[in-house]
Amino acid sequence: MSERNLKLLKGNETGFGLLIEYDGYINPNDEKNKEVLEKIKNDRTPENYGKTEFPLELYVILQKADTLNHNGRIYPYNILKKKVDLYKELISQYISGGENEHPDNANVAIDRISHRITDIWWEGKTVVGKILIYVTLGFVKYGVVSSEGDKIALLLSYGHRVGVSSRALGSVNKENDVNVVQDDLELICWDIVSTPSTPNAWILNSKSEISNFTESKQKTNNLLESKLDKFLNILK
Repeated sequence: MSERNLKLLKGNETGFGLLIEYDGYINPNDEKNKEVLEKIKNDRTPENYGKTEFPLELYVILQKADTLNHNGRIYPYNILKKKVDLYKELISQYISGGENEHPDNANVAIDRISHRITDIWWEGKTVVGKILIYVTLGFVKYGVVSSEGDKIALLLSYGHRVGVSSRALGSVNKENDVNVVQDDLELICWDIVSTPSTPNAWILNSKSEISNFTESKQKTNNLLESKLDKFLNILK
């Protein structure tokens, strides 16, 4: 691991470093998602090869402002809004890609990109948008999984829960026992993960579904932070 990334990891102990968020889920068996996922699965049968829509673009809830997530952090609306506006520049340049699962560093690895955010906007204090899953022609025509995007599409089609979660650089300040993200926040990307921390950060099938969700109260283990803690203990 590079010296820069080691400093970023250690920075989490002193305030500045990687801010990685994950806990929550998508329920593919929910009626709001079932139809499109069943279509993906059924179209991968020999008699239906090539009928899946290409590219695969879905509506997604990305993040929520002024909401305590399961990592104990709050992203103030005024700060997150400024950073989302800056992120729109990456979208316009077609470089708003993310990975399949969070890595332990601040780099988006080109060989692990599974998707790209193609649009982003606000619904109240919720960041929503559209996400393009990078599925290959081999997956569309023959069901052959050969990319990170193919893996995501395959999991979704078989009913596996999938979430979306931000990866950023920045610092936090403790206020009333809550870690409040500061103005030095730098959004890197949104990754597809198994357990995102923003409540209800779920991939959706249509724009109209965005307003149907309320805050999730489900709590999950912070698996990635646990891994980072173990890694830092080894360094010590």
